[in-house]
Amino acid sequence: MSRENVELVREMQDGWNRGETAVRRDAWHPDVEFLPLRSATEGEYRGLSGIEAFVTDTLAVFEKFEMNYEYAELGDRVLAWGSIHLRARGSGLETVIETGGLFDFRDGKIVRWEDFGSKEKALEAAGLSEQAMSQENVELVRRGIQSVEAFWALLDEHVVWDLRAYPVLDLDGVYVGRDAVIEACRHYWGTWDDYRLDAEELIDAGSSVIVVVRERGQGKGSGAPFEQRFAQVWTFDRGRIIRWELFPDKAAALEAAGLEE
Repeated sequence: MSRENVELVREMQDGWNRGETAVRRDAWHPDVEFLPLRSATEGEYRGLSGIEAFVTDTLAVFEKFEMNYEYAELGDRVLAWGSIHLRARGSGLETVIETGGLFDFRDGKIVRWEDFGSKEKALEAAGLSEQAMSQENVELVRRGIQSVEAFWALLDEHVVWDLRAYPVLDLDGVYVGRDAVIEACRHYWGTWDDYRLDAEELIDAGSSVIVVVRERGQGKGSGAPFEQRFAQVWTFDRGRIIRWELFPDKAAALEAAGLEE
């Protein structure tokens, strides 16, 4: 359920930014606790009525409250971090504040939401580190390599597939958008029988993962076998692939990611 938890938080916060401020009772557990950063002095919000009170308080003070978050799965928790763009009512004063919090789930609903003020403090509260977070991207790549459906689900709506450094016969140099990438992949994979792609090495590069792959198959009709090795760079934002690049070898991929062998 961890991926579904991330999607639920993402949907709610994207909806909020579109002006959908009604509290989604299908998302919040009846016993939910919300601890904003100021809860140490002002108290916490409890229950669905508490979440509704927070929304009312927020809309009364701010004419703009726009959340720009990234997300990561942490089992029954979701880590959300980024910034909030605020504009005060009346004065029109604007500011951008850093934020980082944890959403805890029970029975598929949010039962606790605590804001710690930064990604680092939220990670500390979860007993994790930045290194552990980048490892999450590596795990996402493993899933995407093992299952094409998992790979489709990881693609951002505006993902860019860049093949210019490693051109592939009968494919364009760049594809933009999830639908375009899926269509191009299906076209390419459809030219082979017994197609297989295996990850031989995964290298953590922060927001990116370098993947050294082995590709095998047989030509449709001809039956001629083929096998090749090359490298890819998957770049993530909010748990989604925003850029997917192909390179002729590991060294070129490392250089593109700002690393060295």
